[in-house]
Amino acid sequence: MRIDQVEQVPNSNDVQLKATSIPVKDGRRQVLLTVIPPNGEDRLPLDVVCVVDISGSMGTEVGARDENGNVEYHGLSVLDLVKHAVKTVAASLEERDRLSVVTFSDNAKVLTRLEPVTDRYRNMLNTKLNKLEPLDRTNIWDGLSQALDLLQTDRSEEHRMSSILLFTDGQPNICPPRGEVGMLSRWMEKNEGKLPATLSTFGFGYTIDSSLLLGLAQKGGGSYCFIPDSTILGTAFVNSLANQGVTVGRAADIFLQPKNGSILPPRMPKGLEYTAKGLGGIISACSLQLGQSKYYTFPVDNVTDGDFLEISLRYHNGKEMVQVTTNLSTTSQGDPAEIALHEYRQRAVELMLNLVNDPSPKTAQALYVEMTDATLQHPIKEGIIADLRGQVTEACQPEAHKKWGRHFLPSIARAHQLLQCNNFKDPGVQHYGGSAFHSLRDRMDDIFVKLPPPKPSEKRIAQAQEAKNYRQLQDMRGYMNQYGGCFIGSCLISMADGRRKRVDEVKRGDEVKTSAGSSKIRCVLRSKQLGRLIICRFEDGLMLTPYHPVRLDGSWKFPNDIVTPTIVACDVVYTFLLEDGVSVFIDGVECIALAHGIRGDPVASHDFFGTEEISNEMRSCGGWANGTVTVKVGGWKRGEDGRVNGFEEEEEEVTLGQMESSIACSC
Repeated sequence: MRIDQVEQVPNSNDVQLKATSIPVKDGRRQVLLTVIPPNGEDRLPLDVVCVVDISGSMGTEVGARDENGNVEYHGLSVLDLVKHAVKTVAASLEERDRLSVVTFSDNAKVLTRLEPVTDRYRNMLNTKLNKLEPLDRTNIWDGLSQALDLLQTDRSEEHRMSSILLFTDGQPNICPPRGEVGMLSRWMEKNEGKLPATLSTFGFGYTIDSSLLLGLAQKGGGSYCFIPDSTILGTAFVNSLANQGVTVGRAADIFLQPKNGSILPPRMPKGLEYTAKGLGGIISACSLQLGQSKYYTFPVDNVTDGDFLEISLRYHNGKEMVQVTTNLSTTSQGDPAEIALHEYRQRAVELMLNLVNDPSPKTAQALYVEMTDATLQHPIKEGIIADLRGQVTEACQPEAHKKWGRHFLPSIARAHQLLQCNNFKDPGVQHYGGSAFHSLRDRMDDIFVKLPPPKPSEKRIAQAQEAKNYRQLQDMRGYMNQYGGCFIGSCLISMADGRRKRVDEVKRGDEVKTSAGSSKIRCVLRSKQLGRLIICRFEDGLMLTPYHPVRLDGSWKFPNDIVTPTIVACDVVYTFLLEDGVSVFIDGVECIALAHGIRGDPVASHDFFGTEEISNEMRSCGGWANGTVTVKVGGWKRGEDGRVNGFEEEEEEVTLGQMESSIACSC
């Protein structure tokens, strides 16, 4: 059976609350609460405070990994990239928005107070950011408390949303006696029990305290995002700011009060942020975004006919607290498939959080097998399956869990819990966010990539140049890269007889033009994407990924070095394995083919894509017999050096069609 999202309320500025239920067994009903923010593109003005770690470890050098797994160094530190991200925040905001930056090491300092984001302000901020240098230790609480006090004292009477973005690459080594979360709770107790803003946290690298960063985000009603390397930093900041930009409610709580003898069970699903209170309880709904409904499902016992639950949603609309109340009756029948979907989502959240301390790949596998067999179809379900089968299972492997899995799992769990997209790599989170979010995020993506890149210090340049893989940085696209490969389907390939054919229409046996004359296509390799991709667009129409070699003026070059990339909508890219030959011509440009055999060329050579290794991998796939092999979303495997050395094939489409559930590509 197929279910649809709850229809958004058109032409309304009010958040709606919907409650339904279905009978489960005698006296028990399964409830689904749906919080429905309005649609539209009109956002509220923002107050944003960026809290930036400038401790000594922020001076660590980082590089950008390309789609081939090569790391290029540009003499940049973690702090250089964070400064660029803050500049992106400033460039993305408007004059009606206000921005402040607080830095912290041994102590915190207000770099800039909350001011309207004018050109004058941006210039002043950029000058101050450029002067920042890594200092000493890490005092997270001092930075956070300064941000809270600043927002509390510089309140605006206008209708606006407030947000704190906290970034660190390590664990605090100057800590308050109560701990950071304890101090945040104490601050709230002294200030009417609420924070003046949503608090979101970002952790870079593998030495962070994810438990602390998640705890702060939970207490602050925001997101926690793990940033394993520099290529994720841009997308993490951009997605977070876009979510803040379309927020219409923060500090949202749902109050539950049983009626007429009904009982809330003592153990509620752990996928909910739930606190028992007397006979009732409170679900933390955190923040509400334009066009993205929020869903919460749980059982109620001892239900008799009629009203059995009072539900009140309270949230801050940017100016004041408002409340929406409804009563749930047994006559309000829910959709069993919709309720099952969000039971699965909440179970996945609970599982991911449990795997942080008890990593078991079999546990993750058991849930995605159960979900695969479930007779419902929905993109959210498909995305969760992809996450469970891919990165979540991989994060449970002993070495992976020790290094990055224990940080990744709470990050992706939080994204699914909040129904928020926090990057453009994980398949499951791509199904969250309304049209306003996607529009704002796409605009911010372009700003991050196109802003002038940060300038490393002379010392850093000298250090980086000692490495063979140093390159002068031209722009920031390498620090916002989800990998991928090859050509967009609408490009035109030159056939042997002089005709041209769309790339996505090429099949085995087609004879195409090559540098040596002509060759037949042995196999087409399709690589599925997450719907958006960084590509290079040539004047004659060629669109391909930044590191797919092309030959111009007699030498192989990366498109990355020829034209400025851009972000486009894309679900699949293509490349070709020839019977004989090293290249094909796409829109008049010579482009390298798979298993080309070129060795010793700094651009063209590749131990996997350029040898029989890729050919052997394709032969082992089920799609080889039909002449088309499809790589899953995120299906490229990498060795310890980060270079691609294999892939996972997407299941045959016919298999998907025969199943009652619709399974998306896995990562």
